[in-house]
Amino acid sequence: MAGGDVMKVGKVRVFFIKVAWLCILPYGIWMMLGIYPPPPHSGIVDMLGFLLLIIILAIFPVTINKTPILFIQGVSLAAFLTFGLFVEVLLTQAAILALTIKVRVWEVAWIRIPINMLMFFLVSVMSGLAYYWFGGSTDPAE
Repeated sequence: MAGGDVMKVGKVRVFFIKVAWLCILPYGIWMMLGIYPPPPHSGIVDMLGFLLLIIILAIFPVTINKTPILFIQGVSLAAFLTFGLFVEVLLTQAAILALTIKVRVWEVAWIRIPINMLMFFLVSVMSGLAYYWFGGSTDPAE
């Protein structure tokens, strides 16, 4: 859909998207905290620095054909390698929220917010798990 088009979604799909968003996202973030917690040496100041940087990148997207393009992948990768999967997922979700507030998605098609959050969550988790599965580690001691 172009930026100004109103997205038409049926009531059943809206219900399914809401349920999926409310079930998958909170449970998935809680699972990431339990399975891949941030390392004990990680500093809150460093995490806040990454958060500030990723939000700045999210609120200044490059717009091509009325579509915002984000350049958060580099910061997300650095956060993943520094703090692990849990912090990377939280930072990515914060970036998506910052972008949706900036471009005022809720005025056009609010259903894009949970869809985008789920999509970025699933991509982050699958990418991180693939990295771990192939033998990668975010532990600085290794």
